[in-house]
Amino acid sequence: MSINISRLTIKHFDPDSPRCHTETEGSFKVYTLVKDGKNTTFEDIKNLEVNDRKPARSAYTKLFNRTDNIEPLDKNFHGREYHKGHEFQYQGDTIAIWRLWLAGTIRIYFIFTPPKNILILKTLAKRKEDLNESEKKRLENMVKEIINCQKNNNVIEI
Repeated sequence: MSINISRLTIKHFDPDSPRCHTETEGSFKVYTLVKDGKNTTFEDIKNLEVNDRKPARSAYTKLFNRTDNIEPLDKNFHGREYHKGHEFQYQGDTIAIWRLWLAGTIRIYFIFTPPKNILILKTLAKRKEDLNESEKKRLENMVKEIINCQKNNNVIEI
């Protein structure tokens, strides 16, 4: 089994952006999963209610504008914008799934991968603060699959 990932840039969300953020040496790189040939971030946004799509694109634009430097994320995001969305135990380790809340009801869930990569797991419109059990389990299963593929060098950038 392998996992396919693809690099995201601000140009995907704001084609008129004057420069491509996250290209700075030492800055975070943002990736998304690719399943069945489809970029899961774009699919998540497409599947949101119509009134949530623009805030989702805005949230991603903010993400890129704030990760184009070498600072840790907690220096670029404040308060409730950035924190652990969920934690679970897997293979003796505590795994953190992080959450960004940057626009309206939109929450971006992700994990960190070495060296300074953000791997987007899911984009949700949350009208309640916490993840429900089904959402937690789905995110956990995604992360477990990623961890297993990383250990076997089966993460493929396309």
